[in-house]
Amino acid sequence: MTEDLERRYRIEKILPGGYGLCRDDDGVILVDLAAPGDLVELGEIRRRKGVRRGSIIRIIEPGPGRVEPPCGLYGVCGGCDLQHLSYETQLEAKTEILKDSLIRQGGFSPDDPLLHDLAVVGCPPWESRNRFQFHMTGEGPALMRRGSRQTVRVESCPVADQAIGPFLNSGWRDLPRRMTRPGERMPLFAAGGKLHAGEGELELVVAGKTLRFDVRGFFQSNLAALESMAKYIIALLPTVEGVGRSALDIYCGVGLFGALLPPSYGTVHAVEINSRSLDYARENIGPRGRFFAGPVDRWVARQNGQTLGNLDLGIVDPPRTGLDKSLRLFLTKLRVPTLIYVSCDPVTLSRDLAELRSSYRVLSIRGFDLSPQTHHLETVVKLEAIGE
Repeated sequence: MTEDLERRYRIEKILPGGYGLCRDDDGVILVDLAAPGDLVELGEIRRRKGVRRGSIIRIIEPGPGRVEPPCGLYGVCGGCDLQHLSYETQLEAKTEILKDSLIRQGGFSPDDPLLHDLAVVGCPPWESRNRFQFHMTGEGPALMRRGSRQTVRVESCPVADQAIGPFLNSGWRDLPRRMTRPGERMPLFAAGGKLHAGEGELELVVAGKTLRFDVRGFFQSNLAALESMAKYIIALLPTVEGVGRSALDIYCGVGLFGALLPPSYGTVHAVEINSRSLDYARENIGPRGRFFAGPVDRWVARQNGQTLGNLDLGIVDPPRTGLDKSLRLFLTKLRVPTLIYVSCDPVTLSRDLAELRSSYRVLSIRGFDLSPQTHHLETVVKLEAIGE
């Protein structure tokens, strides 16, 4: 009986990465597929890379937000990690993840009014993912197994856009053999009830702007949530008079945000390391773009003595690693009047804000759930330069 009691743990909250947190006398334990408030029995607790981890072998008392996952592959497929939480609980957990990161890594006070008003905007929790990349096997499309380098055959997916369902079942057999050979990667994008598989260009309208990109390249995977986030960003843009103003679009991808800027921004300095994405950015942003193909640190190095014009705005949308160190330093010195940071990782966002706040004041923070049923989270932060 004593041994059983020693194996019982109460899950306190969800951490970045989607793990539940509990504690014992030796410190923190990370638990996979846990829910806040769960009382669980854990198996052997193992330390890997300095982190203690445990797996649930029995749920003694489920937390108030725990639900039955609708997907039969949940826990086997590595695509989702929060299906066992109600969607309301998912949004609450993501809000707390963002808030906790801003306090721990960003140096924000727990009493900061920005944190009191913090919210994560939700979206349809099912059938809302438009973009996938599947691994083709002899039996059909597959995704990676959870915690493994092996794959698992996927015949249906509750988070996928409805147009993807027939492809997963048997529609993949109608594609050319060269695209479905075992070992091939199969990128998909579903929009407007149509499925684009394997290759080809797409044309979509986001916040009133027509954009083109390649199905094999990166584009946000949730169009409904992207529309909401894009309109929010447009509303954050500063009002500028006249024409001839300039803006930065760093880590621009296919030029989504640069393309959404109003005509008063006659020059958009767009930086992107992926040359194929930058080709589409040239098309989407148009002749007002000043394009740089290469890593951000190389672009920063070239700015010594260069003029960026009447700069009013900077938009940065980095990968999960956050802003390049050279760019953080450059922005703190540049003090662009308005800076909008679009982040896909709350921890690296918070780290970057800790440095940027020496030169900028944070005006607003809002989260957007572009990846329901997973721990992933987009955040939009508006900053304004502080005078010297």
